[in-house]
Amino acid sequence: MRGRQKLVGAGALIAAAMFTGCAPQSTADRGLTEFLSDIPAVQGVQGSYIAFSSASQAEGMDSRQAESVRYIGLGDLAPQALGSELGVDVDAAEAFVTVGRIPQSVTLVAGGQTADSVGSAATRSGWETTDDSGVLVSAGSHVASLASAATFVHADGDSVVFSGPDVDLRTRGEDDPVTLAEDPSVVALAGCLGDVAAALIFVDDVRTPYAVGVRGDAHATNVMCVVGADDTRAEAIASAIDGGRTPSGRPYSELLEGSEVAHQGGDVLRVTATPADGTAAGVLLQMAMRGELPGTDAE
Repeated sequence: MRGRQKLVGAGALIAAAMFTGCAPQSTADRGLTEFLSDIPAVQGVQGSYIAFSSASQAEGMDSRQAESVRYIGLGDLAPQALGSELGVDVDAAEAFVTVGRIPQSVTLVAGGQTADSVGSAATRSGWETTDDSGVLVSAGSHVASLASAATFVHADGDSVVFSGPDVDLRTRGEDDPVTLAEDPSVVALAGCLGDVAAALIFVDDVRTPYAVGVRGDAHATNVMCVVGADDTRAEAIASAIDGGRTPSGRPYSELLEGSEVAHQGGDVLRVTATPADGTAAGVLLQMAMRGELPGTDAE
């Protein structure tokens, strides 16, 4: 059974920002670390997965590269369905953040939204109001992907929060809020990644904490960060990238160029590289999804 993230309530952190009125007024030019710092906790989720993507952070990439990583932060939510069923303007959104996996998942669409438009569209598509919380609840008569990843919908200001069936946005925790920015591994990984257009972070009590991302520069610089990496692991990662192969048999050197491996203080290791010609801008993101990263427990 997959391990759970040590920070209880992490997956529902996003929701409370919408309910407490502490959602940021402007999301432009904000990065991963800033979003995580604004996410207070509510009870309900133990997640090991964070996905993030930001349009403003991708401005240095060419349009094709930027589009290829645009929706990473939506997790399992399909952008087309969000638009057609829930009235979400995904093109206007500044950023997407998802914490946790279905059925314990919460997704934030930050910026560019109109609460009335989302509420009206959701009502027409089969979501219902059940109390005075402002949360709409799925009646189950719509796109399957939304039924599982957007069982609950709450629009507030220019942002919208969605959650899976195990995270009821109508009931919020009574405990003092905590944030993902208080989790040492998440802080270390986010700091190591730096300003990224898209990222995936994996933190639980089973695997070595690690993250991958792609920066929004002209080279689409890819970054991998690993917490708890000693010199032996660092050498193994460098060796794998230089002359090893992915679990599916393809040489890493065919996917990545100009790799650099270095410790970033403490036990955090950072790998930077650029995609090889003909390789996707977010090649490390793809490798993480397939469990093909060198030197992590995801292999």
